[in-house]
Amino acid sequence: VEREPERREALWRNCRALQEGLTALGFSLSESQSPILPLVIGDADKCMRFSERLLEKGIFAQGIRPPTVPPGTSRLRITLMATHTRAHIDRALDAFHELKKAT
Repeated sequence: VEREPERREALWRNCRALQEGLTALGFSLSESQSPILPLVIGDADKCMRFSERLLEKGIFAQGIRPPTVPPGTSRLRITLMATHTRAHIDRALDAFHELKKAT
């Protein structure tokens, strides 16, 4: 971490880019101070379908539902890495946008 601070900087830059993009698309993100972004879907079945459809598009966003979280707060757990590129983030945002339009 001390020898390569650029990795941490890249990670937080990626987090901000995805968070800003998802917010601009109208998604509701819970607060997070980690590279894991919780995107609240609400309904457990809808959350799991969304997760499956993203995976079909090559985007892994794990669905989290009760009993892990309270009913009505099901969410996607989106984890970013410093090695993600802007192209990866843009591809993910395109997939989220496409699925949001379809629902």
